[in-house]
Amino acid sequence: LAQVVSVSSSFSHSSQCDVMSCRTCLVLVALALTALTSAEDATGHSPELTELPDERGLPDTPGPYKEAPSDADAEKPAHAMPAWRSKVPNATQGSLGSLVSLKAWQDYQFCNVHKTGFFCDGTTRIRCCKLEDGYAKCGSTAN
Repeated sequence: LAQVVSVSSSFSHSSQCDVMSCRTCLVLVALALTALTSAEDATGHSPELTELPDERGLPDTPGPYKEAPSDADAEKPAHAMPAWRSKVPNATQGSLGSLVSLKAWQDYQFCNVHKTGFFCDGTTRIRCCKLEDGYAKCGSTAN
């Protein structure tokens, strides 16, 4: 940001600033901002991506977990299986799945289909952990 300020301050809007140099100034500032937002930091993370808790559907399961993915796997999540929703079994009468929408039930079952690991489903990174009786979301973030 300091680079942008120094670039923009060198092109002040004084009486010497004509239309052409003002356009040049705006282009240079735009290029500087683009370079700053697309650059990766020392760890390889892009600063323009902000991770937020995934608030779609039912909340993630807090644990304890029998098995959890390694933090190293978080950097390169696997892609969600194609057509994974078709692999979700129908909810049984009286179960949680019978009380929520089909999409919410399918989202809740994502980890039972994918097992333990980090997965990318659209713009959401999903962390799946093993429980005593299946798998559950255990820390998902949306970009």
